[in-house]
Amino acid sequence: MDHNSFPIGAKVTIAIPAENWGWGYRPFPQETEVTVTGYSWIDYGRIGTGANTPGFFTNSCWLVVTDGTKTETVSHHCLRGEQVRIPQEKIGDLPDSDFYEDDVVAFTRDHAWPKGTELVVCNIDYNSDMRTVRHYSVGPKDGGTTYADTEDLRLVSRGNVWKKYHGLPMTFPFLQEEMDFALRIAACDEMKNPRQDNMYSWNLAEIMDAIKAGEVDCFTNGSIIGSLAGGRPRLVAYRLHDRDLAERARKHMLTQFTDEFVRSRSR
Repeated sequence: MDHNSFPIGAKVTIAIPAENWGWGYRPFPQETEVTVTGYSWIDYGRIGTGANTPGFFTNSCWLVVTDGTKTETVSHHCLRGEQVRIPQEKIGDLPDSDFYEDDVVAFTRDHAWPKGTELVVCNIDYNSDMRTVRHYSVGPKDGGTTYADTEDLRLVSRGNVWKKYHGLPMTFPFLQEEMDFALRIAACDEMKNPRQDNMYSWNLAEIMDAIKAGEVDCFTNGSIIGSLAGGRPRLVAYRLHDRDLAERARKHMLTQFTDEFVRSRSR
């Protein structure tokens, strides 16, 4: 994601907010002039990262700066100067790992759960060298996670993420799970609403009209809960990259959300 920040080579001034300064965050004295020499990095995993492709990317919200005597990584909120739009750039691919997101694993020893407990890999954290895994976030499907090292885990079965990246057929017990997977791996585009000045805001009637017209394929499941509870809905519309799945998804949505249901929610 692009951010407003400072370009490399820029001369900027340390201006740490009073609250942070009071907490003891003091990488440089206030009003010190420093030079931006680079950016930190952020990793995007294989699932759950929106429109980002997996890999390591520059993170211009955190800048590497120097005053000529020492170098620190500082938030752009702690610097004063003229900001510009900084495009995010990919700087590396994710390394291979023993386990992938959605793999089913079990503890090889008593840990946060007893030895042998089967869990799902939820996320992977990487070391600063961007070449090795620091640890895995694992937990049961019904919630709760803990960190574990490679030696703490053994593989029980491969999930669909590993199968996708190794060119093997993926299996889904239900269409809804296949749709959710497509959203989780960003095999989709979030759609703007031409009926609302090309903003991302939709109501249920608009989104169902767009599905009928083939402009939109589905929307996020949990987004309608607030509407059913009497609150204001937050619907997020998607167009899927897999057009065979898209056709099946539209039929599914039209079956789930009939015209009668939509009219009842519009009264």
